[in-house]
Amino acid sequence: MNLREEEALLSLAEDGERLDVTLCLENARPYLDSGFYCYAENPFRLAGRVRTLNHPRIGITLDVGHAYLSAKRYGFDFLEAVRSVAPLVKHVHLHDNFGRVCSSLEKKQIELFALGRGDMHLPIGKGEIPVEEVFSALCDYSGLLINEIRHRYLAWAGDALG
Repeated sequence: MNLREEEALLSLAEDGERLDVTLCLENARPYLDSGFYCYAENPFRLAGRVRTLNHPRIGITLDVGHAYLSAKRYGFDFLEAVRSVAPLVKHVHLHDNFGRVCSSLEKKQIELFALGRGDMHLPIGKGEIPVEEVFSALCDYSGLLINEIRHRYLAWAGDALG
């Protein structure tokens, strides 16, 4: 994080303090055709940045699907990453995938679905993310959780919530 970004985030956090709003930085998804493009691809690094900012109005949006893809792409322990960021998490995006990273140029969701690749946004239980263990790692979390699935999978949404 550069100084300009840090100053901007802290300024926004001060506005958030006044407005009772928390600013959350979301962990980013990785791509096959780009190297490590952003510190937010790695939840450990993102947590380090948020800890450095050390502001009560700055937290993390944990995108579980992005974290799983990043763990597969970069070889870190997915559940350890979730446990590491858990104290900083203010918002959760929950969805499933198979941990198969795609390139940034692959945009046709129907093709990616057939191959089980990319940031699929499947309902919970339709991919391979160990969701029960994620919930255990987030056992002290009491904030918002969004079941962030794609519209085409709404017919399966009830299974995920069951």
